[in-house]
Order: sequence, then C-alpha cells, then structure tokens
Amino acid sequence: MGKKIKRIFVSICIVTGIALLAVPFYYHFHGQNETDKLIEQFEKTLEDNEDETEESKEEGKEQTSFSQEDATLLSGEDVICCGQAFL
Repeated sequence: MGKKIKRIFVSICIVTGIALLAVPFYYHFHGQNETDKLIEQFEKTLEDNEDETEESKEEGKEQTSFSQEDATLLSGEDVICCGQAFL
C-alpha cells in the first residue's frame, strides 16, 4: 500500500508542476491574440477614417471637428480657463 500511495502522490505532484508551468504560456498566448485583434481593429479604424477624409476632400468639403471648448472659444464669449480670461 505504501508504494501505491507514493506513486499517486508523485503523479499528482508532476501533473501539478506541469500545470503551473503551462499557465504563463497560456496567458502569454491569450494576451498576444487579444493584442493582435486590437491592432487589427485600430488599423481598420485608421483606414476607414483615411477613406472618409479622402472622400470629403474630393467633394471639396474639409472634415472638421470641434470640441465644446473650441466651439466656446470661437463663439466670441468670455472663457475662463486656468485662472486666465480669454476675450
């Protein structure tokens, strides 16, 4: 009985060791796949934006986007920012 218990214990230790060594490889593989997906999405977004910009230039329209702060500055109203007043 003693040999059988030792053999089972050694087998469990070996399997546990292999599992502990495999976890970092799994996380690296999974993380790399996620990173590749995000890069592909980003590149596709850039291509789409580039296509839209080219289309708007062809139509003679320039694509401009203003933030709320820019719109306020251009509206001619007084704006207080960082302790300074802009007229």
